[in-house]
Amino acid sequence: LYLKTRNDKFSLKFNVLFQGQFFLQTFDNDRGLDKDKQITIQIRRLRLFFTGNGFFPWMKYFVQVGSDKGGSFEIKDAFLDFAYYPELTPRIGQWKVPFQREELTSDAFLEFGADRSIVNDEFTFERDLGVEIYGSLINNLIEYAGGVFNGAGRNVSPNPNGTNLLYAGRVVFQPFGKYEYSQGDLRDDPTQPLFAIGAAVAGLPNFNPTTATSSRANLAKAVLAIDPNIKNADVFQFTADVGFKYYGFAFEGEYDMRRIFHIQSTAAINNPATAHGLRLQAGYLFLPPHFEVAFRYGIVDPNNHKSGDRKQEFTPALNYYIYKHRLKVGVNYSLLLQQDSNGGNFK
Repeated sequence: LYLKTRNDKFSLKFNVLFQGQFFLQTFDNDRGLDKDKQITIQIRRLRLFFTGNGFFPWMKYFVQVGSDKGGSFEIKDAFLDFAYYPELTPRIGQWKVPFQREELTSDAFLEFGADRSIVNDEFTFERDLGVEIYGSLINNLIEYAGGVFNGAGRNVSPNPNGTNLLYAGRVVFQPFGKYEYSQGDLRDDPTQPLFAIGAAVAGLPNFNPTTATSSRANLAKAVLAIDPNIKNADVFQFTADVGFKYYGFAFEGEYDMRRIFHIQSTAAINNPATAHGLRLQAGYLFLPPHFEVAFRYGIVDPNNHKSGDRKQEFTPALNYYIYKHRLKVGVNYSLLLQQDSNGGNFK
């Protein structure tokens, strides 16, 4: 739905995203927990989008509110773009930190239903409040984004980290044209190959895991796994990704690394902890443009100093695209392996 003034000074576009999910979860042995065997039908995501411009065509806004898994509605995104120069666009508000390609891909354009990989769950910075400069250069040959954020996650103000902020930057090289953040090759003209390679870095000094919100729960868990008495530590993360699309075939690969150092704790901890993750996925339209088969593999080693903590994911998928990503049905099966202290795998 569009509302627009004739002089182009004001506009409003309204969109809805609905993702319904039937979910079955089982474990290879009974841990005595209620969630060990679970069958549920849920509204995985319900989102309302409001986008447009105000006062000038280049002063753009984006607002997203939503509810996940039946939870209460909250602000997901809310930001202003001053897009007078596409090569140099300032942004202020709340949105996703410019880091991983999988996280930056909208929920509506994922290839594997409504859930991202275990690698994304481990290394994501998700959303945060901040300021950013982004743009595209040389006819979309290079895209970049860099910003400064509170570091505490979405909807957290004032900053519980005091004067410590999250710094993040991302750059993408795309020699054959703009490579959208959309999984699978559902283009109208798939005869032209697309290729992109990207990298990003992020730094969060003096992170305090005891004040972490739900948006930083994964990072707090990683820090406290080193020692439960840690008060603060410096965090550095790096990611690199590659994507390729051609004739209905799509491939994405992503490597993630996290280093936790300068650890302050009641115990003397001299060695930094390093985590690694790798995601590989591919899909092919075998009956274009509607049927697609896809597979995703992920592996995470959350701490190089500990053994028996490695996690793996194997996920095949079958998708039926009625109207590309806008209207689709998908079936996933995920086998998740978690190493145990005995050297085996918990499935």
